[in-house]
Amino acid sequence: MCPLEKWVTSKITVLRKLIGFSFSPKCFTDDHLAQVLSLLHDSEFWNRFESELNRSTLRIYGLNHDNIVRLDMTTVNSNGLVSENGIIQFGNSKDDSSLPQIKIVLSVLDTLGLPLTVSVVPGNCADDPLYIPAMTQVKKSTGQSGLLFVGDCKMGAIATRLHAVINDDYYLCPLSEVSHSNQEIYSAIKAHQDSNLPFTQVSRTYYDGNDAIIAEGFEKSITHSMEHEGKTITWEERLIYAKSFAHAEKFGILFSERVKSALTEINSMNKRGKGRAIYRTIDAAKEKVASILADKRLAEVINVEYIESIIETPKRKYGDKPARIELTTRVQVKPFINLPALKKVQDVVLTYRDQYIIEHQFHRLKGKALSIAPMFIQRDDRIDGLVKFLTIVLRPLVIIEKKNPRFVKK
Repeated sequence: MCPLEKWVTSKITVLRKLIGFSFSPKCFTDDHLAQVLSLLHDSEFWNRFESELNRSTLRIYGLNHDNIVRLDMTTVNSNGLVSENGIIQFGNSKDDSSLPQIKIVLSVLDTLGLPLTVSVVPGNCADDPLYIPAMTQVKKSTGQSGLLFVGDCKMGAIATRLHAVINDDYYLCPLSEVSHSNQEIYSAIKAHQDSNLPFTQVSRTYYDGNDAIIAEGFEKSITHSMEHEGKTITWEERLIYAKSFAHAEKFGILFSERVKSALTEINSMNKRGKGRAIYRTIDAAKEKVASILADKRLAEVINVEYIESIIETPKRKYGDKPARIELTTRVQVKPFINLPALKKVQDVVLTYRDQYIIEHQFHRLKGKALSIAPMFIQRDDRIDGLVKFLTIVLRPLVIIEKKNPRFVKK
């Protein structure tokens, strides 16, 4: 905070004209700024202020025709001290796991990326349970219904989806393997292929005006029913299965390398030599193959034939042991690719691909523009107030960039 008073002094004339009344640079000393942060921490004051600000914003800019609101979380490292009930905690971090952190929950308005709501929670909180409070906060702050909430796979918990349904809202998120297993995906794709129905092509218009087909996919509907407060809630969910061509090309290269590596390891089980294992039973060979395929994540792709053979080995007479034929069992493996397993809509795909909009705001908060990280403030209330204060500053930056991108780059 220290440089702010000096900066205000250098810009005092311009700032007085912008604000509309006279003030002293002493209003921007550390003590005064700390009082402002403590005021913003007050939940009742902040919620009222945020709601009035959002409703004014929506009157001017409005929601887009799809009423899209994007939700996401990020962490900010702190040099503060960790306390048992404080918001500075150690947790999973993409930045620096050796430092404690706070977690920021942000919602933004599509397509501007204009912040709507923000909250600060302890840095060790899981993301999954934070979506429902964020949705509730957005609805209270905007006074809107029929919103389409867009988030990542952690928003796909069934309780979060149910919350959106019972509040007359919508959701768009990828489903994790827990919510929708790979086997269910394979079955849906095979059923669509067997039906001979076409795939829907997804095209995108780029900044230079050129169109390109970026993906293809199909959709199907399923029905969910859940109990909520003694009532059965039933709703229809659309599942979109999409294949990105760019991702498929990149994945294909990595996938081919994994398949080649797995085949090499499995075939090496047939080699004989010093230090090499000999598989005497099919069960032992199957256990080794299963370990290889699990490690390469190829259990559905590679099948293996097990060939059991009996080898006769002549033995000469030695001492009291007569000449004889010894019988030993050996198992050979023969891997082959399961080809059917390798055969793996417009608005939905493009909407989710625009999730970078909210990530861009996180970069602003943590980058050069607002420089919230690293954080040196110690008190929880002032940390919370600082994050809220910076989201106020973030709003005009978003609008200025929309009107004049070159200005923001400068």
